[in-house]
Amino acid sequence: MQFFIFLILLCTSSVIIVKLNEAHFYGPAIKAVHDKFEANGVAITAGINHLSFEQLTVWHETSRFLSNEGISTLIVSFQQLRDIWKTQPTYTTSSLIVIAFETFEELHTFELIIKTFHMNYAVWLIFFMRDADREVCHFCRNPHGTIANLKFGTRILISCCDSNMIEEWWSIGENLPKRQEIGRLMDENFTISWFSDELMNGDKYSLKGASLRITAVTQSVFFRKKDGQIYGFLAEYLKELSRAMDFKVSEIIWEEDFGVCITGSSDCTGSIGRVQREEVDLGVAAFSATVERHNLVDFTLPIITGNYEIYFSKYDVINVRWNAYFKPFAADVWIVIICSILMTAIFFTLIRYKRESPFFPLFADHYLHMWGILCHQSVPAFPREAPLRIVYLTMALSALVISSTYAASLTSTLTLSLYSPFNTVEEFVEDGTYELIVLDSALINDMYKFSDKKLKKKMLSLLRSEDSLPKSPQEAFEEVCRTRVAFFTHEATKKALFDLIPCEISFIRINITNPMSMITPRGSKYTEIINHHICQFKEVGLLRRLENKYFIKMENDQTVHAPISLQAVKSIFMILVTGCLLASIIFIIELKLYTYCKNLCDQRRRKTLLGKRGKFPFSMYNFVIRKFP
Repeated sequence: MQFFIFLILLCTSSVIIVKLNEAHFYGPAIKAVHDKFEANGVAITAGINHLSFEQLTVWHETSRFLSNEGISTLIVSFQQLRDIWKTQPTYTTSSLIVIAFETFEELHTFELIIKTFHMNYAVWLIFFMRDADREVCHFCRNPHGTIANLKFGTRILISCCDSNMIEEWWSIGENLPKRQEIGRLMDENFTISWFSDELMNGDKYSLKGASLRITAVTQSVFFRKKDGQIYGFLAEYLKELSRAMDFKVSEIIWEEDFGVCITGSSDCTGSIGRVQREEVDLGVAAFSATVERHNLVDFTLPIITGNYEIYFSKYDVINVRWNAYFKPFAADVWIVIICSILMTAIFFTLIRYKRESPFFPLFADHYLHMWGILCHQSVPAFPREAPLRIVYLTMALSALVISSTYAASLTSTLTLSLYSPFNTVEEFVEDGTYELIVLDSALINDMYKFSDKKLKKKMLSLLRSEDSLPKSPQEAFEEVCRTRVAFFTHEATKKALFDLIPCEISFIRINITNPMSMITPRGSKYTEIINHHICQFKEVGLLRRLENKYFIKMENDQTVHAPISLQAVKSIFMILVTGCLLASIIFIIELKLYTYCKNLCDQRRRKTLLGKRGKFPFSMYNFVIRKFP
């Protein structure tokens, strides 16, 4: 009896030792994957027999090893994993989930549980255990179908039974998963030796000569067609992308516009509709990532970033704006100044008025004196009366303050370069004298959807009807230069067409940064591959090189002031010439009038003298004639 008890204890100890050795194998391997992909924690998910003594021994020892390394660990069953995923789906974000399969039944159960979930939220490490069933190991070595909803972007690492290689599995739509070795298990310390990133990602991010259908927008300035050839920023970008991903373009479908969604329906028009219906694989244009579009198509990583702006024809700052001379003071201030001058002139007149002198000529003299004081001119004679002296002194001090304020404000008004008629969007919509044109009408509706609805309503009221909108950005800028319209578009559009804009333009910047990207159908297998290469292009500086080639750099901090021409100041000279002509005419009239009056007086005097001729002696008469010819 004691022999049998000893034999049972010996077998149990042997099993425990073997399982502890397995734990020493799983622990370092899990830690290596955790460190490689920078996971937040580890969730170990065992199969049907996860509560067995052997399994508990292995995973308890593995959990202890990971805890000693500072890695939080959770051991759950398949059912518990599903419940956690349902109640708290963000739990798995950036986490490492470890799965162990011993039987084909466990694999089938896992597929049923995980089928409705998005596996891209986590990194998956699947162990087909060394003592697993033959059927499971055969599936691992020769998979005849994908695991659950395996996608391209899913990061699944596989350790297959007795193999010391770590493989990555992914799928790009086929039922048969793609496989690639990315590391090797080291026997001496049970850790993983990772291969280089070039070897890990070389085949995974290649389409191996596949053909893609694309759609483009004719009104886009970044992707154009001329003489059967495509050119522009996105055209060259597409060529680099096809070279890196190893695909060829089989068809380009051109659409007139980006596309809008039909009210009351999920269908869309234009290029977005083509992509939504999966008639093409890729939409190549600068699509704005609006909220509504995110529910219809998938966006790649941003290619062009920046702000949206409203463009106007720039003011000609060298031309004098006559209302600028009245802008330093508000209308009520001007009324107060004029009334003060009138009241002061009346006060002066009442003090100095005497019955024998006329009132209105005296009032006119004092009124002109008040304007002279305001313009810092001296008066003909300083008054001797004390009240008048006090009024003169008060008026002179007030004139000094008023003229100083007016001069400073006028200088700022005339010399400040007012490139834009408005400083904010609110000023633009309140003015209401500009029509608003836009190539993609969905932008305004989406940008203000969750912010200022009143502002959105006013902007939409200024928007021109769709049938009269321009067909291209260049046509829109030409219309801005010709008529009183404002063009709502991305700042990259202006940079791409800067040399073709026929006039100088100003803008209001809208503080909404909206990236522009290419689009793919919802759940497309190509999105992750394209995003990977976009990141690679940014790292090697390809995007920066293309931006420098196709976009004009505007130096916002440097203002070039053109010399003032005679044409610009002709109005000022016209005023001077008009004043001189008017003064000359008045002078001539006064001279003629004076001569006429003098002659008239002389004639009357002669008649008077001739009437008295008989009363004077001849010698006296001759004396009078000589004295008063």
